[in-house]
Parts: sequence; C-alpha cells; structure tokens
Amino acid sequence: MSQADERNRLEQEFHGLAGRIDRLAKTSPAQTTLDPDRLARWQNLYEAEAAEVVRRRDSILREGGVAQKIPTSAELVEWISHARKILESNPEGTPTP
Repeated sequence: MSQADERNRLEQEFHGLAGRIDRLAKTSPAQTTLDPDRLARWQNLYEAEAAEVVRRRDSILREGGVAQKIPTSAELVEWISHARKILESNPEGTPTP
C-alpha cells in the first residue's frame, strides 16, 4: 500500500470514529434507545475531549475542495488513538475496533 493510500485509510478511519463521537455528544439522553444515564455520564465526562475530536475532524473537512488542515499520517494515528480512548466506555456498549 502506498503512503498516500495508507494516509487516506487513516483519514477515513478517523472520520468514522469522529462521526460516532459527534453523534454521541449530540444525542439527547431523553430521546434515545441507549441507556440515558450512561449517555449523560459519558457526555459529561468526555465533553471537552469529544469537542476536540470534532474540531479536528472539522479542520480537515474539505469545504469547496480546500482543507483547513492536512494532517500527517503520524497526526492521524495520534488522533485515532485519542478517539478510540474516548469510545472505550461509550454508551453504545459496542467495542471500538
């Protein structure tokens, strides 16, 4: 796999994890099939970290084809590790790959 392919794979993986975190952060505990108490605790515990993951994701989204930031593969690996850590105790109850 070329470096470009590997970087693209890492970026796609990060987008998937960041999307899960964003959805969990924005889900109302009153309107979910998840355990509302567990979701609320997760949201309170990881509010700042979840916001950082979403900020990073938003910085590489390509509005009009131009990214605000193009992270290196090493940065993406670090960001993925951080996102996985946040999802370790996710209220969905599903393991993070």
